[in-house]
Amino acid sequence: MLLVAAADNNAQGDVYARRLRIIASDEGCGFERLRPVCDDWNEDLQVQRKVISAGQRQEDEEVNEGMTAACVAGASR
Repeated sequence: MLLVAAADNNAQGDVYARRLRIIASDEGCGFERLRPVCDDWNEDLQVQRKVISAGQRQEDEEVNEGMTAACVAGASR
């Protein structure tokens, strides 16, 4: 069995992960810690969301580049 802790990348996350590691050890369980790149997981998600959003805008621009209208407007009287 393996206990995986996704704790923030700061002092408070270190304390929490340490406690979980002790519990896992006491129970004869493996332990692994995941850390966000930023200080906390919410910051990582916000950065990821901005990157995805920017990438989507770029894709939309590339798709729309050089496109013509789907139908030609009729002549007006």
